[in-house]
Amino acid sequence: MTARDYAAAVMGVIGRAFLALDVYLAARLPGDRRPLMFHILTVAAWLGRTWRRCLDEVRTRRYGPGRGLIAVVINKKKGTPHV
Repeated sequence: MTARDYAAAVMGVIGRAFLALDVYLAARLPGDRRPLMFHILTVAAWLGRTWRRCLDEVRTRRYGPGRGLIAVVINKKKGTPHV
């Protein structure tokens, strides 16, 4: 993958991080008091999943959804060949 692909994936992660931060702050303001460690582990897991998903989206956008799978078809002739 090129630097442009990684940059596109990073921008996708940043965009999703801002969206998640907005949702988290909206839920946190009324007084939801969960342990901080749970949030740190959840964010780390989410970041890993989001990074892999963004890389996959960039690869799909660049190469198309059907690339990466090579189908090989072998046709055998039946009988004797005509001379």
